[in-house]
Amino acid sequence: MMSKLNFNYILLDNYVNLLSKLSKQAKLYLIEKLQNSLEEKPENNESKSLFGTWKGKKSSDQILEEIRSSRNFRNREKIF
Repeated sequence: MMSKLNFNYILLDNYVNLLSKLSKQAKLYLIEKLQNSLEEKPENNESKSLFGTWKGKKSSDQILEEIRSSRNFRNREKIF
């Protein structure tokens, strides 16, 4: 079984092979971007605010009933 570390090196080697075909200017740009990504502090992830409990006055049954009653179905005839 191949270890995770070996897999990462193989993957990185494949990227290096692909990137070796870039121009010098493109490589320098990529190096700058990678270096900046190492120096940047992780930003406060606002997506965490999407998790948690529902804060509403309606019960789940009431919400489901509203969703179901708001659905509109059209009966379309298929013409061949």
